[in-house]
Amino acid sequence: MEQFEVTGNCKYCGVGKMIQSLDLITDERADLNVTNSCGCVGAISNRQLENALGKIEELFGKECTKFGVTPATEEQYEILKNAAKSMAYDEILHVTYGFGNGVKAKICKNAKDEIEIIRTNTSVIKRTT
Repeated sequence: MEQFEVTGNCKYCGVGKMIQSLDLITDERADLNVTNSCGCVGAISNRQLENALGKIEELFGKECTKFGVTPATEEQYEILKNAAKSMAYDEILHVTYGFGNGVKAKICKNAKDEIEIIRTNTSVIKRTT
């Protein structure tokens, strides 16, 4: 079987790396493969951001209904995405948002430098006579 060799470059730091494949791959695909495995700050931050956005979708987007909770509004969702971006690029350390009705969102980095997304729902039942 013939192997193909293509050079890909990290989109953040430009480091080049030879990729071997059994299939002919495009330069864009080679660049993506190199970027996804690069250890530079930009590539790591981008991977953290992509993972965080997936968790935000799971906990606050349409997917959250599987947990029996209501999705965030579009404005709240945008706030969380922007906070995750700031967290991934080390612009903020942690943030907590209170969205009302007992819904809170916390975004922070843990000891392993991973971004954590936490949704808290508290319900209060109050009766006045």
